[in-house]
Amino acid sequence: MDLDGFFGFHPGMAALLPLYQPRELAVIHACGSPSPSHSHFEAQDLMERGLTTNSGSFSGWLGRYLDYRMDDSFGVFHALGMGNAAPRTLAHDASTITMNRIEDFSLLVPEAQKAETEALLQALYAAGKWRP
Repeated sequence: MDLDGFFGFHPGMAALLPLYQPRELAVIHACGSPSPSHSHFEAQDLMERGLTTNSGSFSGWLGRYLDYRMDDSFGVFHALGMGNAAPRTLAHDASTITMNRIEDFSLLVPEAQKAETEALLQALYAAGKWRP
């Protein structure tokens, strides 16, 4: 799909064209990190860690933000990653829960307290979107 006589969108990106035409979407060509590496994997790793060189922190940029914001109000866990392992961007000092599907989430509470715990969560999330 031609954009300007030189650049174009893949047909799978057709849904973006209505945003591009009235200049509500910008496409920035040839941008990236200042790393001289030509390795896609190294570049991805640096972006997830929010770094420009391969020295420094193992933590990810989002994880460092969570560590900065972390206080007693955060509760038991601080982030949720979808997949088999937490993404590098969430690597940080506090705990991150990972799961493959949101349906896998469950509360480990004694059966006698399950109904009360679910009622408290329903009250906490007044929209009623939470499902045990």
